[in-house]
Amino acid sequence: MNTLRWTAALLFLTAAALGAEEPAAPKPAAVKIAKEDLKRLAVPRSEDFPWTAKAAVNPPAVVKPPTAAPNANQNSGMLNMAGGDTKVSCFGPFMHAVVPVDKIVNGKPAKVDKEQYTLTTDLKRYPNKVVEIEQTGATPDETQILRGQNVKSTMDPATGQMELLEANGNVEIYTKERKARGDNLLFETEYGPNQEMLKNQITVNGNREANRRATVWSGDDKVQAYRFEINMRLDTFRALGSPIAELNAAQATPPAGTPAPDAPKPAGGMGMLPGLSLAGGKVLISSDGELYYEGAAGRVKVTRNVAIVKEGLKMVSDEMLILMQVDDQPPAPGGQAAPGGGGVFSGSLKTMDCTGRIEIITSDQVIHCDHMYYDLQKERLRLEMKDPDDEVKIYSRDTSFPNEVRGTQVMVRKKRMDIETSSGTIVDLSDKNTPAQPMSIKPFTGLIPSPRGRQPASSKTQPETRKTDK
Repeated sequence: MNTLRWTAALLFLTAAALGAEEPAAPKPAAVKIAKEDLKRLAVPRSEDFPWTAKAAVNPPAVVKPPTAAPNANQNSGMLNMAGGDTKVSCFGPFMHAVVPVDKIVNGKPAKVDKEQYTLTTDLKRYPNKVVEIEQTGATPDETQILRGQNVKSTMDPATGQMELLEANGNVEIYTKERKARGDNLLFETEYGPNQEMLKNQITVNGNREANRRATVWSGDDKVQAYRFEINMRLDTFRALGSPIAELNAAQATPPAGTPAPDAPKPAGGMGMLPGLSLAGGKVLISSDGELYYEGAAGRVKVTRNVAIVKEGLKMVSDEMLILMQVDDQPPAPGGQAAPGGGGVFSGSLKTMDCTGRIEIITSDQVIHCDHMYYDLQKERLRLEMKDPDDEVKIYSRDTSFPNEVRGTQVMVRKKRMDIETSSGTIVDLSDKNTPAQPMSIKPFTGLIPSPRGRQPASSKTQPETRKTDK
């Protein structure tokens, strides 16, 4: 008993001593909750809000000289979420995170932290809505808009530069230079150690499985393809996957001092020489391969089963090379070359070079050859065959059958035929390597055959009809 009493007394004294050193905390007052505090607050959805740009952190001057600082025009053709007055509409989750990204640093793979902004659409609740990002410029014409069901932007936290922009689902972009629509879009930029532009490219894709092409508009021109690769640094434009282009083609202006051409005259009274012109009106270019444009050189290359269709003209070849007359223009602010013509291809038509099985159909003629070179400035047309024993053929169409390709006579000449289109005369350019070849005009009746095809029988015995593509 005495032991128990001494133990209890010791515990009591210990507790008293501790209490003297640290007084017990007062009991908290009860929190009163009003009925109104438990009500659900209504949160508005899809409201526009300003995008606050993060101030760029400049590296040391030796790495980033002020004269080499990036400017707004380096992202020309696509909005830059790293700056400018930008507002965003979103119908779903909005996320911001700093994530490690695989990069090559000093020639070695490394993990680099990047900022990512992800905007998505709740398609179950809003199946017809998309994310919209609008960036206003100095003038209303410079406003840039991006729409898509899901948008992700990747930025460099050190400089504030946008390096990657991805958009998927019902994607639309609108800029002063061009507009585009597709299933997904990828915008990539990359800078060097002194902030020089190394990469500035937009890729727009359609959907092959759904047979849905992407579309790019520039001025009054329109191009459709399954994939577009637009390199704004190199000024190149590539359309892949059965491209179809609807363009406004202007004929090149002859050099200064060139005398005005005389009125066209028929050759020998036969009216057999072709009158080709792509200037004025709409021109449709299609192929089974790709269309590639180099802006600096003004060169357009179209491959695989190429067709050009215009009012009163159809031209088919295996491959076509078009050279545009690119005028020297002063650079726009920021060092970008000023756009010319307001279309997909700047400049006017200068030359056309076609190879393969060529067929040219006009309202009154049909031409067959292997190679055609047309200089629109010099108004000179060359028709040529690979085999020196083969003949260039120019058929005269039977105009009493406007919806069928029928002939009345044919002009033939071995190997080559040079034509001055302004006067409608054949030019003899023979030399010791290409001796002059006789030319003959023969009667021809019935359907005009396809190039290298078997000539059909006369119209009296031939039941088939070859329709025009007007």
